[in-house]
Amino acid sequence: MPFVHAGEASEAGRHAQSHMQTLMEMLFKIAEAALRNKDEPEPKAADETLQDAEPSLSDSLESHVERDALHDSVSRLSAGKGEGLVYRAEGFSVFRHTETMGTTYQVTTPDGEPLLTFEQVGNDLYLIEDRLSLELKQDLLAAGERLQTSDLASVLHHPNPKVVMTTMGEAAPAGTRAAWVTQQMLQGRNSFTPDHSNFQFDRDTRGNLSVTDRTNQQVLLYMTPSGQVTCTMSVEQLEQFKPAFNRLQSYETQQAAAKGVGQAAQSSKGLRTAQLALER
Repeated sequence: MPFVHAGEASEAGRHAQSHMQTLMEMLFKIAEAALRNKDEPEPKAADETLQDAEPSLSDSLESHVERDALHDSVSRLSAGKGEGLVYRAEGFSVFRHTETMGTTYQVTTPDGEPLLTFEQVGNDLYLIEDRLSLELKQDLLAAGERLQTSDLASVLHHPNPKVVMTTMGEAAPAGTRAAWVTQQMLQGRNSFTPDHSNFQFDRDTRGNLSVTDRTNQQVLLYMTPSGQVTCTMSVEQLEQFKPAFNRLQSYETQQAAAKGVGQAAQSSKGLRTAQLALER
């Protein structure tokens, strides 16, 4: 057995002890890392991440059903109207453009800001943009549902424009509010011009109603006794009739509640309030 000097043995012991200490430190670090990994969730695979990002089947079906229903509504409102501006409603406008590849339908605000855009290529339908408010979407869908069982003329024309406004909401033809206000303004008379207003209201011998711009004598609205409305008012002019419509509607509700008590006075007051709304 070879002889080992005491100093060499001591040096070897210290070296072994240092090596053991280093090994223990490494083991502790490995153990700590293992504990951290155990507490943290395992990273998801790429296909799992994509699956989480995708909508559920029920969400996809609901989205497609709504998309098809909106497209059906827009198509029915614009049926047989050609190209460009095919329908002008109280709350929006509908445009249609046909090209070689397909047809584009677009719903905009009265000012022309895009709200809803479809592209139809053959039997395929693509929803490009949907920024419709909940109110407009509900009115548009309700209009399409009514047009499934009734033709466009019977839905949009009524001797009382308020009936159209009630059933169609913002999908009613542009000028429907103004037509009903005109009816109320001409109760018991054939001509009327509110003070400080650019509008003149008239009824001819056949019962046709009209609204004329006093500044240039242009006829802005024309309504037949059957309820067919032709309107060329600007967006700003249509906006002027909204407060008058709301005030007259409010007073009409109050009259119904009063059931004839002081009804004549209430009616006069309501008309005067509406007149003030139309003044500049």
